[in-house]
Amino acid sequence: MPYVSRAQQGYFHSPEGMKKVGPAVVAEFDQASKGQSNLPAKAPQKKPLVPTAAPTLGVPMQARSAMNYGALVSNARRFA
Repeated sequence: MPYVSRAQQGYFHSPEGMKKVGPAVVAEFDQASKGQSNLPAKAPQKKPLVPTAAPTLGVPMQARSAMNYGALVSNARRFA
């Protein structure tokens, strides 16, 4: 797996990074990144997740109707 940024490469070659990931992993990353001279200084930011429109969007229809059923029953008891 190649390095993502120069910062990652620097960390892997630091004494603390060598201790944490091990020299074998550093050698593997070096081999995979050989010839890559255009690494960015820092890794690009990941896009933030977009919030969903409704909290039940990923819930199957049966589960949504079951969730609403409890509210309907309690409302019916309240107004009966």
